[in-house]
Amino acid sequence: MCEHLTLSHAGVPLRETPVWIDRPQERLFGVLAEPLHEPRNLSAVLLTTGAYRHTGPSRLWVTVARQWAAKGVPTLRFDMSGIGDSDGQSNPREGLTVCDDMPMGDSEYLEAPLSAPEYLDATSAALDMLESRGLPNRFVLVGLCSGAYWALQVALRDKRVAAAIMVNPPTLIWNEQVGDAHRRVARRRFARALRSRLLLGATWRKLIAGEIPAARCLSLAWMHGVRPALDACRQVLPGQRGQEVAAGAQGAALLDALRDRGQTAFLMLTGDDEPVREEFVRSGFLDDLDRWPNLEVELMSGAKQAHSLTPLWVQQHVLASVERVLDRELESGPAEEAAYADVYGRCP
Repeated sequence: MCEHLTLSHAGVPLRETPVWIDRPQERLFGVLAEPLHEPRNLSAVLLTTGAYRHTGPSRLWVTVARQWAAKGVPTLRFDMSGIGDSDGQSNPREGLTVCDDMPMGDSEYLEAPLSAPEYLDATSAALDMLESRGLPNRFVLVGLCSGAYWALQVALRDKRVAAAIMVNPPTLIWNEQVGDAHRRVARRRFARALRSRLLLGATWRKLIAGEIPAARCLSLAWMHGVRPALDACRQVLPGQRGQEVAAGAQGAALLDALRDRGQTAFLMLTGDDEPVREEFVRSGFLDDLDRWPNLEVELMSGAKQAHSLTPLWVQQHVLASVERVLDRELESGPAEEAAYADVYGRCP
């Protein structure tokens, strides 16, 4: 029996179908939004962080998927392993993001395995699943935070990806040195957030009432106080600048590869306090954008703590920006549209 939801978006009839991405060790759950009419020669996959469900932050991915399906682009959003309805060991980071303004006591999530190969393999498996259904095998990947990192990395290893849209990536590359530098930036950000919370009466009431254990207070003092201070001192040590320049060169090489293969990229940072912005400034990345005509960078100013796109005006801005990139990709695609009508009306 074929299970799907028929709906209308902007007057265009669509359907949403629950789908499964079969992997050797687990099955990943997703929702595929498709036009009832013949699709365009493009498909899309939406990637959240490893902590959000397939609906995305504030259900933003639901809106994006339906908007794009109404334009004729089949769009998939899915849960990574251990998140939402997917198989796998329960993920303790569900509902959190490695770069977001974490609740007090959640600083251990800074150590998220951003570069774990299973995330990239899962994304590639999603592309394979869509292609096996007869859908267009020319893809746009859209990712938020760690999902943005995965979008770039999968684009580099899979020529079926025509464009990667990266919103608030934590970094463009990931290795031990880059990971250490990123965690130092994130700790300083969390330290600023903690200091602001100390001005709240609710925080002190919890301390006095014993709702925040003494051991946790010491842990927070170390993680958000002493350790950021030590990190700041280490930044002036010899070799630190060289590491940042080397990381910038590696990131530039990745973008060179996309450019030379004719793939496009869109990079969006929604706040002045994004850790990766500091990384880009230090490495000189933002001064060399003419090197990549296939890359568009959009830096929003005036938004604070908007990493997870919580403010409504930030969501609206992101929606408009990614839709503009999609329209451009549709216009630049092959002139001929392949026929996929035989797919429709068939059960998954």
